[in-house]
Amino acid sequence: MKTELKDWQIARIMFGKNTKTECKYVSDLRKNIIIEHLCDDWSIIYDKRLTDDCGWLISNDCLNF
Repeated sequence: MKTELKDWQIARIMFGKNTKTECKYVSDLRKNIIIEHLCDDWSIIYDKRLTDDCGWLISNDCLNF
């Protein structure tokens, strides 16, 4: 994820809100992330610690490519 974006900014984009819980999750996700390119403007990010194949759709504007 882009280092110039704060956790609260990414949480707002991903979850539509940026409470303490979402910000903490983004902080943890930065350390354990797997990125899968989906299409021109979007990617899916996964937490490599999870095994349920749950991912989040995120704009490539939030990622360093």
